[in-house]
Amino acid sequence: MKVFAKSALTGEALATVLVSGSDTVRLLCQQIAQACGEASTLQILLEGKVLEYHQDLLSAGLFDGCHVEVIKDRRLVLTASHDTTAKIWCSDGECLVTLRGHTGAVNAACFSHSGCWVATGSLDRSAKLWVIESEQHSWHGTCKATLFGHHGALVSVDFSPDDRLLVTASSSDNSGRIWCLETEECVSVLEGYELNSARFTADGLKILTACSWCDCALLWCVETGRVLQRFAPHDAAVLHSSMSHDMSTVATATWDGSLMLWWADSGQLRQKLTGFGEKSKVYVSFSPDDRKVVSAGIHHVAQIWETHGASQRRASSVTLSGHGNSVTSAEFSAEGAWVVTGSYDGTAKIWDSTTGEMLRTLKGHSDPVRSVCFSPH
Repeated sequence: MKVFAKSALTGEALATVLVSGSDTVRLLCQQIAQACGEASTLQILLEGKVLEYHQDLLSAGLFDGCHVEVIKDRRLVLTASHDTTAKIWCSDGECLVTLRGHTGAVNAACFSHSGCWVATGSLDRSAKLWVIESEQHSWHGTCKATLFGHHGALVSVDFSPDDRLLVTASSSDNSGRIWCLETEECVSVLEGYELNSARFTADGLKILTACSWCDCALLWCVETGRVLQRFAPHDAAVLHSSMSHDMSTVATATWDGSLMLWWADSGQLRQKLTGFGEKSKVYVSFSPDDRKVVSAGIHHVAQIWETHGASQRRASSVTLSGHGNSVTSAEFSAEGAWVVTGSYDGTAKIWDSTTGEMLRTLKGHSDPVRSVCFSPH
């Protein structure tokens, strides 16, 4: 039978291969890799589900003329820890580089959208910009700039979509700062609220923040620094917030365990998600297709929720259980097949986002892992 393969990340057509229904998924992977000259191990997605290597193709649901998506098995993961370092890992568990230079706990870290830079935010009140390079399978991270201006610990960092700006947030000095990365200067300050997180929207024109003790999330204009929309009420402190990639929905995670979805344009409540372990939720993030969110909480698990359907959800679709302490953050991979989580148990874990199966544990930090994410490519 004929199988058409495309990249799960870009949608680019990769190969068309002829296989037998009795062949295994592993053999299909090998044939696709050979056809497109790819040396790394591949994984196959069919309708969003990662196929097991041992399955025969017919049992896995393939048929003549079907289309599958392909992802590389080696992706980069970024972790930040209280041990004052950030680390870049290969998803197979190998630590590629350790970023050293902060004098306090690293509370936040993110890749630039180009994947060439990393930003870190620390208890030492600074943000650092690192250029990431690889040469002959050797990885290097060099600090190119240190940004000072906050008067308290940083808890969040995020690049604008064009990588020209960086937003940092501190819950200690009640401010967010927008930095021009070309001049390394602060160009705007978001004042008046205790900010637990700050992220650019997909168009780069706004910033969404979680305002813990004001029990709300706020949407700010990047150009003017003014508040455009308020997402409230909540019954407890808002510890994290995230906006969908299509910019239609805002998700908020709260101290009382609530996970709430809001219409971004009106600020009205769209949906409240309820389910397992209604304890504090400290993090929330959307899948690339915006059909799911993943939340992290103090009950030692992360949860993946469907974001469409009824106004009330009584249970999450997938529970990621395996950490030995509170889960601090959780993010989807670029194509949505995997989730990475960080925990106070000092590890990060990679999971299958469909089945909830734990695929890998990343061990190497000596203190809690506060922030995790996948590279964008």
